[in-house]
Amino acid sequence: AIGSDLDVALPEYGDLLSPDFALVNPFAEEGSRWALLGNFAPHGLDFDDLDQSAEWNATPQLRLERLLREREVAIGLLVSEQAVRLVYAPRGESTGHITFPLAFMMEPAGRPVMAAFLALLCDERLIGVGAEENLLALMQKSREFQNEVSEKLAQQVLGALHALVRGIQAADERSGQTLLRAGLEEDPQHNYG
Repeated sequence: AIGSDLDVALPEYGDLLSPDFALVNPFAEEGSRWALLGNFAPHGLDFDDLDQSAEWNATPQLRLERLLREREVAIGLLVSEQAVRLVYAPRGESTGHITFPLAFMMEPAGRPVMAAFLALLCDERLIGVGAEENLLALMQKSREFQNEVSEKLAQQVLGALHALVRGIQAADERSGQTLLRAGLEEDPQHNYG
C-alpha cells in the first residue's frame, strides 16, 4: 500500500480502500498531486467479479471507482494477469473505462492495441506534457465529444420518431382511418406502445 493519506475508510462496511500504486504528477499546479491511482485485482478475479475476500463485497472496478472519487483523482488503473483496465472516474460524472487484454496485445494482430496502450500510458502523456495535452485533458475532451455526439444522436432519433409517426398518420388518413381503427378498438395502448 502507498500510505494512509490515500486510504479511504469505509466504516459502513468495516473495510479500507488503499491503492496498490500511485503516480505523482510533479507538475500539478492545483488540485490533486496524483496523476493516477491503481490496484491489482486479486489473483484469479476478473475486474467485474465480486471480491468475496473483502469486507465490502464489491468488484475491483467498483472499489477503484470509490477510491478515485473519494481521493478526487480521475484516472485509475486496474491490473490483473489477463488485462489492464484504464478507468476514468471523475467525481460527479459517470465512469468510463477501456480494457486492454494482455494476451491479444502480444499477438501480431494486437500490435495496434499495444501501440494505443503505450501512447496512453507513456510517461510523456501522463506527466511529461502540458496540462492541455496530458491524459486527463485527453479524457476530459473525449467526454465532451461523447456528450456532443450523444445529444446529436438523441435529436436524430427524436426526429426519426416524429417522421415515423407522421408517416403512420398519413397512411391512416389515406386508408380512410381504417388502418389504426382495429388496433385502437382491440387494445388502445397497443398503437401507443
